[in-house]
Amino acid sequence: MTDRGLKVALGISLALNIFVIGAVAGGLIMGVRGLDHRPNRERPPVIELVQSLDEADRAEAERTLRESGLAAREDFNTARRFRAEAIALAGAETFDRPAVEAALAQSRSAEAEGRTRLEGSLLDLMGQLDQADRERLAPSLARRGREGRRGPERRARPER
Repeated sequence: MTDRGLKVALGISLALNIFVIGAVAGGLIMGVRGLDHRPNRERPPVIELVQSLDEADRAEAERTLRESGLAAREDFNTARRFRAEAIALAGAETFDRPAVEAALAQSRSAEAEGRTRLEGSLLDLMGQLDQADRERLAPSLARRGREGRRGPERRARPER
């Protein structure tokens, strides 16, 4: 791959990562109330479930998820900084593959830490719920796939 091609690929990767990470973190940071104003859109199970809780439980669940989102935001910001560093290193006059790989590894690690925080918070919430509510919330643990579909119900990619 040429230097220009590598730069373009890394730039696209950075943009995609920022969009995905921002969407996840932003959804939690905005809080449950921010998603109420989105007409004609199915709410994620976690938002729907939190809104169905009694007032005291709802306030605690919202606080827990909001705090988790804010803590995870720092991890995602760190991941973006390392990804940007990797891009800068990859585009430098002298290509230092180990340095680029190290920055990418740090980026992935920080992103994983953020996801772990978000998932842990969700599991904490699930631990306080009855079985029926946990069952409704369980699909939230699936990572979104292409076109917003989750897990195994995604269609296979067409062969080329």
